[in-house]
This record gives sequence, C-alpha cells and structure tokens, in this order.
Amino acid sequence: MDGWTFAFTHQQEAIDEVIAQMQKAKIRANPAHQAWMLAQMQDIVLAKPDRLGILTRNDYDNALRIIRKMGSDIRDIAYEEFSPLVAQ
Repeated sequence: MDGWTFAFTHQQEAIDEVIAQMQKAKIRANPAHQAWMLAQMQDIVLAKPDRLGILTRNDYDNALRIIRKMGSDIRDIAYEEFSPLVAQ
C-alpha cells in the first residue's frame, strides 16, 4: 500500500515514471490518460479507508478464479496461508 500512497501524494512523479516505463517497453503513452487512470485507482483504493490494504476472502477467491481462467497454473494456496493476519 505504500506504493499507492506515494503515487497519490506524488502524482506527477508517478505518472512520469509510468510514462517512462511505457516508452521503454515501446507502448504508446498518453500522460492525460495515465492521470485519469491514477485518479480512478485512487477512488478504488481509497473507497474503504478503514479496510486499506486488507484482502477480503471474496477478492482473493475472485483473483484466483481470474488467474486460473487465464490459463495460469498456480498452486493452491489457502486464503488463511496467503493472508494470515487477516484470517486470524
């Protein structure tokens, strides 16, 4: 979460770094679009400030389902093992 916090408080620096990485990878880069994307992520990440950085079981299960649907062969990791502090 520290990375998101830094990006939200240093938006231009974060956008500049994303643009630099995109250009390095030869991906078309649009600073205005990246600024919009960062604003959208800020709304999502900070939507529940009291739960900041906490992975819910539902979100964990959804992420696993999506990864498997994409064809990735990942080992089964129980939610309680992956996120032990939350599972207590």
